[in-house]
Amino acid sequence: MYKRQPDQSVGVSLFAWLKSELDDLTGEASHLKEPHTQNYPRVDKGAAYGLLARLCLTHKTYLGEESDYYYTAAKKAAKEVINAYTLCPDYEALFMGDNGENPDARNEIVYASCYDATRTQSYGGATYLIAASQGNLKDGDKKRLGTTEAWSGLVTSTEFVAKLIGQGNADAAEAGAEPTFTSVDKRALVSLRFSDDKTMNGSDFTAGWHVWKFNNNRFLDPETDYSERDKFVSIDFPMIRAAEMYLAYAEAQARIDGGTTSDETAVGYIAELQQRAGVPVASQVLGPVTLENIFDEITRELYWEGFRRTTLIRFDKFTSGSYLWPLKGGVASGQALSDHLKLFPLPADDMQVNDNLVQNPGY
Repeated sequence: MYKRQPDQSVGVSLFAWLKSELDDLTGEASHLKEPHTQNYPRVDKGAAYGLLARLCLTHKTYLGEESDYYYTAAKKAAKEVINAYTLCPDYEALFMGDNGENPDARNEIVYASCYDATRTQSYGGATYLIAASQGNLKDGDKKRLGTTEAWSGLVTSTEFVAKLIGQGNADAAEAGAEPTFTSVDKRALVSLRFSDDKTMNGSDFTAGWHVWKFNNNRFLDPETDYSERDKFVSIDFPMIRAAEMYLAYAEAQARIDGGTTSDETAVGYIAELQQRAGVPVASQVLGPVTLENIFDEITRELYWEGFRRTTLIRFDKFTSGSYLWPLKGGVASGQALSDHLKLFPLPADDMQVNDNLVQNPGY
């Protein structure tokens, strides 16, 4: 039987289809329950509103130009989530092995990819994020993050950590020392304990910082060390959180207002996130909020949760030569990238079986 090969989509039509689907899912005729009324971890309209806010916030990527109409739509969708969910009082609890059982964490997590150390074992998910972030144990040392696995894989840079704790604190930190950075910002769940050098070189686990944001130990059972017993982890990976919607609302308002906003609600949402993080009042953004302020807050709040690439593209920093990070473009100090890299290439297997597809430019 002849089967017609699918046509290649373009950004404008793809955006229209995605928005139409999400509008239906959040509409009055939707079969989804209202936000935060479904049994965890089943999805309800909260997840659909969260995706709609995310889609409308990034509309420029699809449409090639900005529109206040879609930023207003992003605000409206984000507000639907914010009205139904609350921030968890303890940031760390959102990423621990009992986050799916912790009522405070569930009040913030809108949608999660769920894992269980016994029933849904996987070397991916948070197991990967934790196991790849610990290793190089010192004499008498032990694993810290609630799993027996230690793969010595993932590192991050001093430049990134400085966004969390300030350049002065990052420069003063010593390799091999115990982490004490949450006194500056409770979201600074990073460590140099397994490091011999702070400078990342792209190949050595002991060179650079390690992210300890995900921890399979239990917030509600602090006495038990799960590093002694669990190979796989039970952390539900948060795909959408209320905190993201706080940031989406503030960013959309700032873009509507030309890059800086004094809107009381938007400024208040940034303040709430910083207050939860224990940021000293002297370091909080108390007045007008700029897009750069919001970009930095996204960096601190949502790191290691899969947002970085799309955030960099949305803020015109992904390929820019004016915003560099170590090893960007394959050189130690960083360099600009070609703009074609904002799009991934189409998979070769898809190209081979569908004559209607044209490879994305630059590949």
